[in-house]
Amino acid sequence: KAKGTRAFKYATGDADIRIALSGTPIMSTPDDLFSALNWLYPTAYPSKTGFLDRFCDVVVNEWGASIVTGIKKNMQNEFFAGLDPILRRMPKEVILPFLPPVLRDRRDVEMGTKQAKAYKQMNEKMVAELDNGDVIYTTSPLTKMGRLLQFASAYGTMESREVNDKNSPLPNQKIIEEYLVLTDPSCKIDAFMEDLPDFGESSVVVFAQSKQLINLLAARLDKHDIKYGLITGDQDAVERQAYMDSFQAGNIKYILCTIQAGGTGITLTKADTMVFLQRSWSMIDNQQAEARAHRIGSQIHEKVQIIDYVTSGSVEEYVFEAIAKKLDNLE
Repeated sequence: KAKGTRAFKYATGDADIRIALSGTPIMSTPDDLFSALNWLYPTAYPSKTGFLDRFCDVVVNEWGASIVTGIKKNMQNEFFAGLDPILRRMPKEVILPFLPPVLRDRRDVEMGTKQAKAYKQMNEKMVAELDNGDVIYTTSPLTKMGRLLQFASAYGTMESREVNDKNSPLPNQKIIEEYLVLTDPSCKIDAFMEDLPDFGESSVVVFAQSKQLINLLAARLDKHDIKYGLITGDQDAVERQAYMDSFQAGNIKYILCTIQAGGTGITLTKADTMVFLQRSWSMIDNQQAEARAHRIGSQIHEKVQIIDYVTSGSVEEYVFEAIAKKLDNLE
């Protein structure tokens, strides 16, 4: 339904030869294939609704949204009979066999007292009372999940900001909104700083979903007079390139990125170690981020190590379960 998709399909008209090329044909579920299949063979795949009804298992989640969970077992043979003759999959290990192996490690970290208190209150009551007297609350399960993920990484304080009222018919009408700003203490940042000696001479890329958490780590590195680069979306193209060049040249040992800003379009092959302080819900975004270091050029290393910092007993466990299910669906 996107304008770009519609324009593309119109522009290609009745072309006799069509080749669909994609590094990510499926973002999470089989129905992601439909648009490409419809463009390639509009007669065989004319309707997405029909495609879903015929091939896909669909359930309704707790918020009433329809979610595709996979391919119907009794339709798998027909599904692949249509797909296999037109699909050529080239895995990374086939195309780039010379790349170093990826070694994965997970470090479980424990929340401190302040973090754990706020997390527990939000989890049990959907209301958390902060030490400075601020009260943060939520009324929806989705927002609650977001707050729990924040508290699983760091403590926070409330901040008021004046923003434009999107619902007002008047131009430039302002309202006050409350935001949770991540602050110390942070079990993730504490654990990373504790591990600095273990990184030795390695060049390290650090990823997180939250820009606030990246900035929190930057402030901690500043405090210890440790040089680093930043790619968070706040840097212009010149500054961003300067940080990448400096990192690739070995002039700085650490580069800190948000998954959104640093997950695509950049090369960080100087790194033989990647640290994820947080993961995205998106399997593809995580894979794209990992590919910043594990790509052509990384063959200079014997291995590339990927370390996940996970807060024990927190909702972050659900994020990893969701990513694993999406990987299963992709396979």
